[in-house]
Amino acid sequence: MRAVLVLLLVGACSFSGSAGGDGQPPIDGQPLPSELGIDAPEVIDAAPAPWLTGYTHRRRIDLLSPSEPLTNFVLLVQLESDADLQLVADPSGQSIRFTLADGVTLTPWEVELYDADEGTLAAWVRVPQMRAGEALYLYYGSSSPPAEPAQPIWDDSIYSLVMHFADPGNGPWQSATADNDSMAVPSGATGPAGVFAPMGVGRRFGGNDRIELDAGGSDRLQFGTSSFSFSVMMKTPTNLGQWDMPFYKGGSNAGQAGFDMELGTGPWRTCISDGDNQGASSILCADFIPESTPILDQWHWLTTVVNREAQKLQAYRDGMLQDEVDITAIGDLDTTTRLMVSNMNYKFNGDVDELRVYRSTLTAAWIATEWANAFDADTVRRIGAPESP
Repeated sequence: MRAVLVLLLVGACSFSGSAGGDGQPPIDGQPLPSELGIDAPEVIDAAPAPWLTGYTHRRRIDLLSPSEPLTNFVLLVQLESDADLQLVADPSGQSIRFTLADGVTLTPWEVELYDADEGTLAAWVRVPQMRAGEALYLYYGSSSPPAEPAQPIWDDSIYSLVMHFADPGNGPWQSATADNDSMAVPSGATGPAGVFAPMGVGRRFGGNDRIELDAGGSDRLQFGTSSFSFSVMMKTPTNLGQWDMPFYKGGSNAGQAGFDMELGTGPWRTCISDGDNQGASSILCADFIPESTPILDQWHWLTTVVNREAQKLQAYRDGMLQDEVDITAIGDLDTTTRLMVSNMNYKFNGDVDELRVYRSTLTAAWIATEWANAFDADTVRRIGAPESP
């Protein structure tokens, strides 16, 4: 577990479970849970589970969706201004533990944001089988908590990079994955400020702000002709140019191999290129939002799926598929270009959080559940009242 106490961030702390995440109303075109295949919440009546030894308080967390299981999904559990957490949990948060439905089997977790005085918690929890009808327990209030499980939180077979950007200061910011790759401010650039985001803490970019992934981490993001996926949460108040880039690892033209996201005055899109410099047969793009209709000053979760089995490049926005194109003509995507947030030539103005790269093709159900976990959490999980032995 890595506990992070974050202070003096831009904006007010708010973890609303409704669409918008930061208290904003649903945006035009934002999907309803039913459109995403998210099941309606149901009343779950379960017998009390045994207790983890040495604890005085716990909360049951019922999982409400999806109907089909997602293996080793990582769920965000958030509490805000929670009176019981303020009174009982220790100031450091070191006694916080999560178990499976039996009440005693520990499951890996990490704490991104914790403030005992405010009763605030944002924790990521590995769920072996994420589906409706399953449950977890959150434990707190122990002077002798059990050892943490050795199993990683973020399954290495699924996740290549997971950036929370929660570490305070001016970086570097470590990936939550086992490789511990990090992103830092390169020479000649400035560091982005901290900002509260729907899923914890993000970074606010503007001016000359830019960060890059270290060389070793960038080298691990080489997928050749294999399938993979990548995503980022973002919000921008205004476009700076035609191609503002919150995610860039090459791929912005036919002569440069790699993959990116381009959000500007043109269409918001994701592109891949094999760098063969053969025009349209070397670079292809799919649209998150068609030209001239960007939705500004709202949080979005953008996900790209490079599906080599189906030979499709798919662009998802806010949990729903927006566009897909055939990529049969595209070859090897490997590049020595480092991963950047805000390209030095195509800068990004706005907030970024939860930048992720996945080693495989994400399913529509996985993408929909990740979005709902951030922006409509009450359709994904229900946190019960405090319990005592």
